[in-house]
Amino acid sequence: ACAIAIGSVHADVTAKNMSVYASTKAALVGLVRGMALEAQGAYRVVCLSPGAVNTAMCRANITEGDTKPEKWGPFVRRIPAGEIAEASDVADMCAAILAMPKSVTGCNIVMDGGASCLLGTES
Repeated sequence: ACAIAIGSVHADVTAKNMSVYASTKAALVGLVRGMALEAQGAYRVVCLSPGAVNTAMCRANITEGDTKPEKWGPFVRRIPAGEIAEASDVADMCAAILAMPKSVTGCNIVMDGGASCLLGTES
């Protein structure tokens, strides 16, 4: 058995005005690690932390409400993978986590297209 918590890349790297959200996601990663220790192998606990996911809410946040393609494009071009995740990608990753071996527990898997690898000064 495996419990999957949905975290966020904001647990590790964040942006202005996201401190409350980021701190709750960081706490979730800590909870997953503690639960994995307490489970003692009876079940696995994994946190999946996506970056941007192509949803109306995400597009509105990234573009400050202006969701025209020309506003969204510069953000996407900064991601090394060249695209952001779709909700179905997150679901597929959850299915993959469920199929992973018992040794994959107490961890945080970041799924952000490489975006968190960049320094803020990189383009």
